[in-house]
Amino acid sequence: MLRKDYFVRQLEEFGKVLGTLLFLKREKDWEKFEQEIANATQRFTAIELDYVEQLPEDDFIKDVIEKNQLNLEQKHILAGILFEQMDFYAKTEQPENYISCAKKCLLLYEFLKANQTQNEFNLETHYRLEFLKGLDL
Repeated sequence: MLRKDYFVRQLEEFGKVLGTLLFLKREKDWEKFEQEIANATQRFTAIELDYVEQLPEDDFIKDVIEKNQLNLEQKHILAGILFEQMDFYAKTEQPENYISCAKKCLLLYEFLKANQTQNEFNLETHYRLEFLKGLDL
């Protein structure tokens, strides 16, 4: 029970961080956005965002998706962070980074969808996965 409360509290805190990220994107404060998203990644997943972004896809699959270093909640948080980072790259016209981030997002959301039970259905995961599948990657 305590573990479930911890994860719920962690997701609530992450929701607040996402709100901050959305505000910074709307204000186009890209420097603060980059700082906040890097801090959020480290805080909620204990992984550096730069490290995740620089991983080749095969290593991303082995080191992030398949390795049990992150639990499902942390992988879901990382997927959300990568999705926001992908949007940042779209808005700041960085197509190579956008495509790389989108591919990793797609891999992570496919993993999350495949590993959730029916009781854990997540509409956000469903919509983001459909969006990513619709991209020409």
